[in-house]
Amino acid sequence: NPTPIFDLCNVVLSRLQEAIAARRLRVETEFEGTRWMPLCDRELMTVALQKLLQNAVQHNFEDGCLRLREVDDVPGLGPAAEILD
Repeated sequence: NPTPIFDLCNVVLSRLQEAIAARRLRVETEFEGTRWMPLCDRELMTVALQKLLQNAVQHNFEDGCLRLREVDDVPGLGPAAEILD
């Protein structure tokens, strides 16, 4: 089903709030207002995002930043549309 990415990120970030606070991380999200809605199994996508963000929290610097945003270019790889092709 189409699932708003902003909603999924908020669910996962709320679950990780304690770990984020313990490492004093700043969280910046740039999904609000986006219409990006991947076709996915919501439960599986939530698990995947949780694992990805847990890793980002664990391997981030103390007082670091977690930035979630939509991008057109993947650093070091080029335009996202070309990568998907």
